[in-house]
Amino acid sequence: MKYIPLAEDLTKLLEGFEKNPLITENQRRIWKAEGKKKAISHGMLGKDHPNALRLLKEDGYDGKPVGSLSKRSAESFWYYTDNHVFPPEDDLIRLGIFMHLDLYRLLALVLKGKWEEFFAREVCGWRANVGKNLAEILQDEEKMEEALNRFNPDTGPLHWRLLSHGNVDMKNQGNYIARVGQVTDPLTELVDKGMERMRESGVRWLVEAGYTPESFDTLVQRMLLQRLHWVATDSPEIEHFTRKAVEEAVIWSLGTEEERREYWTLQQAWLQLKDDLGETHLMIESVRLQNARVHYRYLQLFGQYELDLMDLEIRRWELEQKSALKRTNPELSAEELEKAVEEEREKREKARDDLSDDVVKAGAVDPTKILPPDRGGGWGIPVSERYRAAYIEECKKLIAEIRYKTHPKNLERHPNYEKLTPEQKEELAQIFAAALKVKPGEVVYPSNYLESRFRSPAELRRILNRIDEILEQAGINLNPELEVKGETLPDRLAWLREEIKDYEEFLEEARLELQSLLQDEEIAKKRAILANEASHEEVKAEFEKQIERLKKEVEELEAELAELLGGEAK
Repeated sequence: MKYIPLAEDLTKLLEGFEKNPLITENQRRIWKAEGKKKAISHGMLGKDHPNALRLLKEDGYDGKPVGSLSKRSAESFWYYTDNHVFPPEDDLIRLGIFMHLDLYRLLALVLKGKWEEFFAREVCGWRANVGKNLAEILQDEEKMEEALNRFNPDTGPLHWRLLSHGNVDMKNQGNYIARVGQVTDPLTELVDKGMERMRESGVRWLVEAGYTPESFDTLVQRMLLQRLHWVATDSPEIEHFTRKAVEEAVIWSLGTEEERREYWTLQQAWLQLKDDLGETHLMIESVRLQNARVHYRYLQLFGQYELDLMDLEIRRWELEQKSALKRTNPELSAEELEKAVEEEREKREKARDDLSDDVVKAGAVDPTKILPPDRGGGWGIPVSERYRAAYIEECKKLIAEIRYKTHPKNLERHPNYEKLTPEQKEELAQIFAAALKVKPGEVVYPSNYLESRFRSPAELRRILNRIDEILEQAGINLNPELEVKGETLPDRLAWLREEIKDYEEFLEEARLELQSLLQDEEIAKKRAILANEASHEEVKAEFEKQIERLKKEVEELEAELAELLGGEAK
């Protein structure tokens, strides 16, 4: 998602003044274009400008200037050099009210202003007049991505300021449903009427739609999670979010007070669980990377010894199995013995080949630059072969459907394909690539255990839903997973309860996986060996002793099997 600077939004707002249908006659009378000049200039946001923008008493406000700074400072809102001035929060609120922005566009504008100051000052250490260009700082989207989780503005004061600057009469604001339609009207009609009322109401929508300080905080958190402070205030993303928010207001207005309270409580819990899960997954990947570095560094030093030992252990196992079978079944031929151990030996050889691949990688590249191999991971439950077969079959069907829906040729034939943003196309391409990597044997781990959600039907169905949502929302870079589903408040409550239950399970799985990675005894052993460089030669000597011992055991077992076979091929 490309970041749109605040200055671009402010320019669009000022330039759109004359065409804005919500501008009042009183405003048009005072601020109008003369000749070729624009009606509104940058300097008019300054309180000392001769024709400073004001929230007019005639329109129900306080009659005071929109801006709290000087004309010179206001003009510096647009200067992204080292003498940039960040617009005060109150000034952005009052400008949004002056321009008759709806609540959600106004909030996005204010959050963008707070974000730019936070990122520049707190994250990048920007200070005025020290030679740092803010425009360059705001182009570092990788650093901005990393800082997203640290941005958490206090919504309490913001909620109060919106109501205060908007001169909202808390006593005389009723449920807006009574103004726009009947409860028996279809939901789409109520939402359409609600959209009209929301645009007319501006900040007053805070009360008309029933936002409490708690639900307002949840609203802001959702907007931040959807990165609506990154996009333009006239973007399709904000328009889509706005309609969903109005739909939500309609639905909760039709519920009981108890249902509304429960709804916001559950939604906050749901968002917190999603955030906790994301943080845990980040920790998992970090520990995986650390463990992988230890693993590859260890293999650089001792990988060939491990391979030699593994080859000998496989051979010893094979000879022991054949000898035992021959003693209990003297009639078995060498070919029959070979067939009896073939399947299990291939599994062991596959593990040996995986280790060999890792040894090759370890010797070829810098271990600090190797990403951890995708082991899948997860926790499972023991199941019967019959259930396991049905499970695998369902997974195979779902994976096939994912591949079909995201195949480039099929996507290009979809009516919404041309509307997809580059980010949406990239996400679908990644889903397709990931689906191609999944092989039937990866669906279960180990052979008689079902893997967790990483290859489960539930997770695959989630992926399919995500594909459908992307295609449905073509051109809109928002995450549908942050939208609550349901046509009625009871439906949404039931959906949230189920989601919370799922995410609690996902979080428990992730925490168990993290604990397993942190307590990996094999990695701990390798880390201890690597830390003690003086012991490396001793470790190699011990490997050599084990290899020599196994070689002798293998020779003895080969002789024993040859005797049992009486000259047959072994």
